[in-house]
Amino acid sequence: STLDNDMMIALAASAAAVENLQPNGTVWAVNRRRLRQLRRLAPSAKVIGGTEAEPYEFPFNAALLVTSLIPSGSTPNVKNAQDCGASLLDPTDLHQGNNQVLWALTAGHCCKKRSTPDEWSLLVHGHNLRRTGAHPCTEIIPVAETIRHPDYDNRLTKHDVCLLKMSREPTCGQQLKNDGLLMTLGEEMPKAGFVGTLTGWGTTTVSENKYPNALQEVSLKLKKQRFCKKKAGQGDMLISRA
Repeated sequence: STLDNDMMIALAASAAAVENLQPNGTVWAVNRRRLRQLRRLAPSAKVIGGTEAEPYEFPFNAALLVTSLIPSGSTPNVKNAQDCGASLLDPTDLHQGNNQVLWALTAGHCCKKRSTPDEWSLLVHGHNLRRTGAHPCTEIIPVAETIRHPDYDNRLTKHDVCLLKMSREPTCGQQLKNDGLLMTLGEEMPKAGFVGTLTGWGTTTVSENKYPNALQEVSLKLKKQRFCKKKAGQGDMLISRA
């Protein structure tokens, strides 16, 4: 059930240098059919200058929750429990021996925050963190296993990726897979200048941490690594690379 080291390396090979608006590492993955096969950026810590996404427009998005902070009830308000973003992965690329949708990808620095997998849960097919019962496919699933990249470097922010294995397949997992709405691994890295879409529940302002209830999206241009390195000394920006 555990993915091997080669698969972790392959996942990390899709990590991108980050545009200079947000401080945390961002991971590249590819949606096979979504919006004419445009490559998209997974969630990051800030979504500045963006707008609210259409509800359930990005069904591969997931919210990484601190399990102990999830209120009781069938449709809890999980805004205060949300800690990071994640993306559901298409099992076709993972060579895991079955066709179940069980894995999600997040940042390595997120996995570092908690010591055991059961301290995490995933909100899948969510949009508004305060209204988790608004869609029949929205649910909260415990995390059963975490695999951080073996060469993750917190100081240099290298190999900043982590796999999350859910305790079970999402109710609508097969539907999303068959419709081509899960993240898949790209064959090559887009070049500098490519405009991708960043999505997430990160803060929407530069001056203060103002977190939205609903999923946000913003278009950003991919920058060259040397541009990011030049800017790295300004403010709190970090660089993520494979």
